[in-house]
Amino acid sequence: MAASAAIASSSPGLCPNYAVICSFLERYGALLDLPELTFPQLERYLQDTSSVPKLLADLHVKLLRKIGKSVSADRWEKHLVKICQEVNAAWAWELEQKGYKELPVEGKTAILKHLCECQFDENIKFKTAVNDEDPDKMRLQPIGRDKDGQMYWFQLDQDDNVRVYVEEQDDLD
Repeated sequence: MAASAAIASSSPGLCPNYAVICSFLERYGALLDLPELTFPQLERYLQDTSSVPKLLADLHVKLLRKIGKSVSADRWEKHLVKICQEVNAAWAWELEQKGYKELPVEGKTAILKHLCECQFDENIKFKTAVNDEDPDKMRLQPIGRDKDGQMYWFQLDQDDNVRVYVEEQDDLD
């Protein structure tokens, strides 16, 4: 069990937030004119603790600007701290203390997921565009379910990198 926990903490591909981010970028990245990142690129960039790759910084800057924040490319982390203070004090504290590059993968994916989700509420142009969509098409749908009730999800990026996720049913279901 400890080994799988260590792997989960070091691999964005195993974080549920990572799947949500990939789904958002795949579905709405072009509409928002976001930088194109493949699944392996994004995973590598989120794991990088020596620097913040330019494409990852650009992604954050664009998402911040799309929700009306006046952000410069060299001060985006300071704006991120302010947003995190409103949402999760622990993220804000870690971001201030360590800087984005040294955040754990879980923190980076949680913050990036939050920025993606903010687009639905705070980006008026985006919100108007997606309000006309069929709600069932807005979310990635499972490709199937097995006899034990586990659901399977499939994602494919622009370079044909594949991700398959399994979601176990709660005991209450």
